[in-house]
Amino acid sequence: MKRGIYHCTLALLLALLPALPSCKAQTELEETSLTVSTTTLSFASTASEQSISVQTSAESWSYLSPQEFSWFTLEQSGSQLKVKVKANTEARERTGVIAISSGGQQRRVLVKQAAAEATLTAELNRIELPQEGGTRTILLTSNGEAIKAELATASNWLSILEVSPTKLVLQASPNKEQAARSAKINLSLGKSLRELEVVQQGTLSYYLPLEIYPAPLHQILNYERARGSVLASVATDQQQGRTVYHFLSTNPQIASIDYSFQTKHQHSYYTATITSQHPELYKGNAAFASYLSAQGFTKQGEKKQDNILIEVYSKDKGSYALQVVYTPTAVTLTFQYLSTQRQSYATFKTLPMQLQLTRLGNRKMNILGAARSEIATYEGGLQSTLDKNLGVAIYDRYYVKQSIDGEFVRGYFFYAAGGDIPAGDPHIDHITAVQGLYEQTSLGFYLDDFGEYHLTQEFTKLLSDAGYKYQYRLQGGQQFFYNSSKKTALFASITTLDGVKYVLQIQAALL
Repeated sequence: MKRGIYHCTLALLLALLPALPSCKAQTELEETSLTVSTTTLSFASTASEQSISVQTSAESWSYLSPQEFSWFTLEQSGSQLKVKVKANTEARERTGVIAISSGGQQRRVLVKQAAAEATLTAELNRIELPQEGGTRTILLTSNGEAIKAELATASNWLSILEVSPTKLVLQASPNKEQAARSAKINLSLGKSLRELEVVQQGTLSYYLPLEIYPAPLHQILNYERARGSVLASVATDQQQGRTVYHFLSTNPQIASIDYSFQTKHQHSYYTATITSQHPELYKGNAAFASYLSAQGFTKQGEKKQDNILIEVYSKDKGSYALQVVYTPTAVTLTFQYLSTQRQSYATFKTLPMQLQLTRLGNRKMNILGAARSEIATYEGGLQSTLDKNLGVAIYDRYYVKQSIDGEFVRGYFFYAAGGDIPAGDPHIDHITAVQGLYEQTSLGFYLDDFGEYHLTQEFTKLLSDAGYKYQYRLQGGQQFFYNSSKKTALFASITTLDGVKYVLQIQAALL
């Protein structure tokens, strides 16, 4: 029975065989189709995204790239392949390839990203070399490999030993001349260009501190390191409110260089001091006078005291003045910050507090000032608010609703019994001084680079034109003006209101 079934099945299979060859020929003719929307993707150097459209007759397709996750990522979404590139920070073009496959078919897409703009910086733009010469390495920062370095003009004392993306190595021969000598080096990477100045000390070389303003500490450290100075110590004087950075010099004629910072304002040094034990190289030396002149300094005068000679120099448009002090055994060059008003400031149109000035009194001059009750009536009529929380018996502060010349506070000081003023004195509770507070501090003062306030030229001129000549700065910081014909003094200052807000304060009294 089984044998019969076997023969029956075999016969059926044999009957079907003639149809099989025609089916095989049809499969070979229907190959998988695969097309991509582009064979090249080009990107700018910035981070961005583009997509490739993929069409295939197969049910699925795949992709592969050796650069995926290094500088671009791929994401498949339906028939789209998203290509996201990171920003190119290198100064060279980068390329990659994506292979897209389906049903035995493959298409390749080239991915290109433009180079970033070339960047090239040197740790120092000015390099000072010692008189004895030697090698010096300057650190470079760049985003490319093809850095070039060349001397701007041929030199028989300076040469370039090595240049790479990270460093520049120079070599100098000894300088046997008195004067310093200099050369320039041009660095380039693509379109990025840098010029370095190289200065070598002579057998007689003078120094100046870093004259860039403002000059924060990191710039000073780089500057002094560029000429071989060594930071020897850092000292803080709490009483003086300053920190001094003490450098030792490699220049045989100079002992040390000190930079002094105000502790509360560290954005630039305030004074710099250079000390030399060779005053003969400075005092009366034409070479030193010529050097200062070349640096833009003009001698303003000098004075002698015992065995000490002091010379004073100024520099047009400079931020520092120079004082040179000679003793028999040393010379000290001190560079002092100059506060300079660099812009104009609007001030009062007329002399401030003119109405209050008419109410002043003075007991010694036998001039009776306005009474406290009169002031209360006057300020009440202007809807001013008396500050009742001060707790000061001789002073009334009114917050005004109607200002006269921009003030927001009018203050009045009164005589009170005590000391040489007996009870029942007619001047008690009468004005001895007046005050005005103004929110706009620039009406009278400008703020310098170290956060200190100084009188503006406009305010000073306004008071001078009104007969109030500037006298001097009081110990408490008030600037003192006096009108001799009216026997009236004005005191201007910047103060804090309730310890928080900085305001312009003007006080007046008969003197």
